[in-house]
Amino acid sequence: MIITNLKWFLAFFKRMSRKPVFLVTLLIIPVICIAMNVVSDEESGIMIIGLSSYDVNDSVYKNIARELKSESTSLLFVEYSTPDEAIEDVKKGKASSAWVFADDLDKTMAEFVSGNTEEKLCNVYLNEDTVLKQLSREKLHGVLFKNLSYDIYVNFMNSRNIDSEYADENTYKELFDAQKESLSDELIAFEFYNSPNKKIEDTNYLTSPLRGLLATALIICCLAAMMYSLEDENEGKYAMFPINKRLKLHYLSSYASVLYVFVAVIIAMSFSGLLRENIFLEIIYLLVYCIISVGFCVAVGIVCKKKARLCFAFPMLIVLTIALCPIFVSVPGLEPIKVMLPTYHYLMTFVDPLHFSHMLLYAVIIYGLDFVLYRLLNRE
Repeated sequence: MIITNLKWFLAFFKRMSRKPVFLVTLLIIPVICIAMNVVSDEESGIMIIGLSSYDVNDSVYKNIARELKSESTSLLFVEYSTPDEAIEDVKKGKASSAWVFADDLDKTMAEFVSGNTEEKLCNVYLNEDTVLKQLSREKLHGVLFKNLSYDIYVNFMNSRNIDSEYADENTYKELFDAQKESLSDELIAFEFYNSPNKKIEDTNYLTSPLRGLLATALIICCLAAMMYSLEDENEGKYAMFPINKRLKLHYLSSYASVLYVFVAVIIAMSFSGLLRENIFLEIIYLLVYCIISVGFCVAVGIVCKKKARLCFAFPMLIVLTIALCPIFVSVPGLEPIKVMLPTYHYLMTFVDPLHFSHMLLYAVIIYGLDFVLYRLLNRE
């Protein structure tokens, strides 16, 4: 029996190696990860933001530009000698957006706070609005408020009936600077309770969803293997086996595909840096994820019974996986649907290591469900 199963597994394994589309998909997995990792390290890899002012020699603008350019973030800030040059690069696609600051920022800020001007402190020029560009504006608000806070403070003090001995701008400046010095530069502490040594600066906008994308790729390949297996069964290639013995063939076909994908994902994760923190746990989690993914895809195949039906369900399952699992965003609610998806449990394990027990429980339930469904829907 073991020899027979091994022969079928090798046959399925050999068949997958002859599927050009499958092989191309396997090659794409590490190539995309390598490309994204390389691009994320390039200066122009994420987003270029042009900085300029109607007075490029303005001291406040110079301080803002110096601060933004000195920070190591996923945003690349480039200074332009004139606003027109920055805007032109946005039009040509060389820059993602241009931040053009007002002339004489110090004076404009003071007038803005007191309500004596309607001039904007900064004009942002862009050709499209993306999530990353929206996030970049948080940086713009932060750097402007840092400089605007003194004018707000002075305006507040002047609005009060302060004794003349204290109503002096030099005194205001000394008090403000003294208070500023006493504050810590780091007002917010970010801690990952599942990774104490991880820093918020290590999170990259481009590579952070990679684990979720790799998990989705594994599900796609596993569903594809189940489609081939259903096709074999419908064409009578499993006729030599009794119906109640054919479930194992679906498993063998799916595991033959998953073995390829497991190797491709490990290679991709090693290039993307996902294996640097804890290689042992990463591999264990991925192995268990492979097991529960096979159980899930076989269950879907058992319910569909026909290749055409599985083809119809295929895109809906992938959309659900991306939409409901924490790949790009974490959608609140819909827990009853989320817990049915293996990708959800796999990704949640990296948020909370204790969730690994849920993966093990899911494995027991999904394989038990496979057995029951196959018995009910495939009676001789």
